[in-house]
Formats: sequence, structure tokens, C-alpha cells
Amino acid sequence: MDQETIGKIAAALPLIFLIGFMIYYMWHLKASGKINEKLLAAQSDLVAETKRIADQQERQTVALEQIASAIATRSPS
Repeated sequence: MDQETIGKIAAALPLIFLIGFMIYYMWHLKASGKINEKLLAAQSDLVAETKRIADQQERQTVALEQIASAIATRSPS
């Protein structure tokens, strides 16, 4: 290789590294976006399960209050 070719390659190296870094960074953002989507889906599932449990506890509380009320109004035998 002559000096001119080596000079052109040397001048192009920063641009090559920059393009490579940009490709890697875009790939990394895409991968982290997929992770974020999975985390959001898991969070959504967790919120739904929490609401289901809260509703179940509310129904149990109402049932226990009804039982306690029935016992309190029952005449002693």
C-alpha cells in the first residue's frame, strides 16, 4: 500500500468507528425497548392481579360483616 491509500484509510477510521458505534447504540436501544415492553406487560399483569386480590378481600370482608351481623342479631337459645 502506498502512503496515499494509508492516509485515506486513516482519515476514514473515525467515521467507521462512529458508524459502528451508532449501529451498536441503535441495537442496544432496540434491545432495551423490548425489555421495557416486557416490564410494562409484567407490571400490567401485577396491577390486574392486585386489583383481583383487593376485590376478593372486599368480598370476604362483606361476607364476614354479614356473618357477624347475623350472629349479633341472633337470639340466645
